[in-house]
Amino acid sequence: MDIKSNRTYKAAQKLLDAGLYTQSIHCWYYTVLQMAKFKLAHCGQKPLSYEQQMQNNSLSRGSSHDWLLFEICNRLSNKRVKNTFEEDFSFLKEDRVSADYRLKDFTQEEAACCKEISERMLANLRYIK
Repeated sequence: MDIKSNRTYKAAQKLLDAGLYTQSIHCWYYTVLQMAKFKLAHCGQKPLSYEQQMQNNSLSRGSSHDWLLFEICNRLSNKRVKNTFEEDFSFLKEDRVSADYRLKDFTQEEAACCKEISERMLANLRYIK
């Protein structure tokens, strides 16, 4: 999944470079989700295999992405990092929904902001124990 996340990151960058700003938002969001799934599967504190993640996702009442956020945040020991990760997740998720399902056209600056948030989130995943 880490390889998939890295490839999604590269795709997002290519979309950004090509001026496809709205289309890049989807990739900035999913590169974080894919890496989060990898971290959950390989963390030292209560790892969840990909199979367990799929099973728990199907049993969760809300969004599977919200369940993933909950599991990630439970493994972030630094409160500041946890709060930042949650805020960034909400912001990036809202932009991804707008990019995928609404008539919003993102500007270069907005897409660059999503890239920056995605990179911060990826960096913060290193704090998972």
